[in-house]
Amino acid sequence: MFGYDYDRLRQDLHTFPTVFTAGHSAFGRPIYCISVGGGGGMLVHAAIHAREHITSPVVMAMAARYLEAYRAGGLPPCDFVPMVNPDGVELCLHGLRSAPLCARRRLACMAQGDFSLWKANGQGIDPNVNFDAYWGMGQSNVFRPSSQNYVGPYPHAAAETRCLVRLTRRRRYRLTLSYHCKGEVIYYGLGEGELADHSRAAAQYLGRYLGYEPRRSLGSAGGYKDWYALHYPQGIALTVEIGSDDLPHPFPYTGLAALTAQHRDVPLYMAQLLARTT
Repeated sequence: MFGYDYDRLRQDLHTFPTVFTAGHSAFGRPIYCISVGGGGGMLVHAAIHAREHITSPVVMAMAARYLEAYRAGGLPPCDFVPMVNPDGVELCLHGLRSAPLCARRRLACMAQGDFSLWKANGQGIDPNVNFDAYWGMGQSNVFRPSSQNYVGPYPHAAAETRCLVRLTRRRRYRLTLSYHCKGEVIYYGLGEGELADHSRAAAQYLGRYLGYEPRRSLGSAGGYKDWYALHYPQGIALTVEIGSDDLPHPFPYTGLAALTAQHRDVPLYMAQLLARTT
């Protein structure tokens, strides 16, 4: 299957001056973070769900654009993690040959021969329902290893989840954008309460720019945005679902140029909001 894979990511990282390993995947692949300015401002991350790998080149384009603008001065720091779940992306794009021999039989049973719609990591844990935020209470959660929606045996069991937790605790971001695909929706908040509800204004602000619908997050639990909202209620956390729901998973790369053009300047736009709220 054609798509933006881990090898392509590693090649493209050479164009950035500051890249570090934020953690390692379940299969030991480095999870890379592009740092523009040293942390403490914003975090943009993508491809925590494997089949949403089209979000990786979109975020890479954001990072290149932000670096260019940052050098001119006046912007807060911003970190970019363009591929949180490299094992899952490799499974989705290259199948069993991307996995260690010892894991292939178990993975083959879960995928039933087709990895193109795989969302989970290499262990069959969905990293974006594994965070300690009403863990196991989501409407679509499952409780055994699967290609999608398995919450894991306990919160932060997935290496990929722990990577984002450690990075956030260390860098203490004030605004986070979780890039997913698809639906053209911006999710904010956590459940029906007022927790981190000030993110609503940020969702409306970004929604006007993108033409996306801001929507309170209901029935969701255990995601990064949920965890950030719960543990850092003073900050802003949004999940951005790019691409039209009229198209299938995995999202066709014929739409990549349009998505990149639409989203390339989003961190610059959100930096303006961050400057006004500090």
